Amino acid sequence: MATVDLTRFIIPVELDNTDENQKMGNRSFKTKDYVFLDSDDDIKDLNSKERQTTATDYAVMNGALLRNKDTSFTWYWLRSAYSEYYVSHVSGDGDRYSNYAYEAAGCARPALHLNLSSIISAR
Repeated sequence: MATVDLTRFIIPVELDNTDENQKMGNRSFKTKDYVFLDSDDDIKDLNSKERQTTATDYAVMNGALLRNKDTSFTWYWLRSAYSEYYVSHVSGDGDRYSNYAYEAAGCARPALHLNLSSIISAR
């Protein structure tokens, strides 16, 4: 069976972004991306259990901050910013916070949108 290139099924998404440093000349702008980080608005209506995410083995081997030793839940950065110095993140227990942007304890949890009906019909 031939291998199917799934990257062609990724749907570009227009995203709202903020520029807290004012380097883009305004406080908000849009980008069109294939892979992205969720924003605070994207996850705010989810309950804390739905916002939790587990760390991959790779992340654990490279020092991802885990909620505690008994769980692999980790915290991850969001693309939202509260200010030039504070960025949004979701903690290991699923709560939303902001923290100093220069802290390296969080991880990235990329998201993408797939056209599943095209994938199924391609198979």
